Amino acid sequence: MLQGSVTIKSSMGMQKKVTLLDNSRFYILTAGVLASFILVGLLRVNFESDQLYYIRLQQVMGAVSLVFWYIALLISPLTFIFGKKALRHVVYARRAIGVLAAYYALLHLCIALWGQLGGIAQLGRLPDLIQTSLVLGGVATLVLIIMAGTSFDVVVKRMTFTRWKLLHRLTYAAFVLVVLHIWMIGTHVTYSTVQYAALVALLLLAGLESYRILMSIDKKWHFIEGRGGALLLVIVCMAMWFAFITSIPRLFDNYHSKHHGGAVHAE
Repeated sequence: MLQGSVTIKSSMGMQKKVTLLDNSRFYILTAGVLASFILVGLLRVNFESDQLYYIRLQQVMGAVSLVFWYIALLISPLTFIFGKKALRHVVYARRAIGVLAAYYALLHLCIALWGQLGGIAQLGRLPDLIQTSLVLGGVATLVLIIMAGTSFDVVVKRMTFTRWKLLHRLTYAAFVLVVLHIWMIGTHVTYSTVQYAALVALLLLAGLESYRILMSIDKKWHFIEGRGGALLLVIVCMAMWFAFITSIPRLFDNYHSKHHGGAVHAE
């Protein structure tokens, strides 16, 4: 992904050598890593208690990872709608954004295991619901790390772009796992405002992705009749996603609400 220098072709057909300092991915990754150190320092100053510090730190790292991950996923349908040329800089930066998602997810995992819990040996003492949630989160983190490890240009070239693209489709399944992970042991997800915001964000992503997938399939099979037909299918897909997302609280317990009378906070 990042190399000492790369060669690209200009619009005039001439080749231009681009150094590391000309690479936007380098600045995105550098800024993201520096931001993690700043967050560690800020939270350390604000929380004297080690226990509370590690709890808040792993929550913040997880939230930042989720934001980067969401942005990386959102780029694909937006590129399909507006075109790669219009969003070429964003498309180019996507790999760096994905790597940062993996980086913060790994920090979140390590802080939770060795900072908050005190080591992997403590996992066996946790309630079954928390253990299940941590397994889901661990699998999602592993997928992100694999995605990051295969984001280098040399890896993509050796794998071929088609196989690399197929492998990276796993990120969607992993994103579903992390949503379940957050719901099952998240503290702030019991607040109604957080739930509404998450519902809107997830439906937005699901709607855009449904449109992209439907349009891509229609190019080959031609089963959609006009914009009205496309809109109807997107609405149907979003209704299905709405049913799935809103069923999560009924299908999966939240540890905190389960142990506090099942109350949902309204902020």
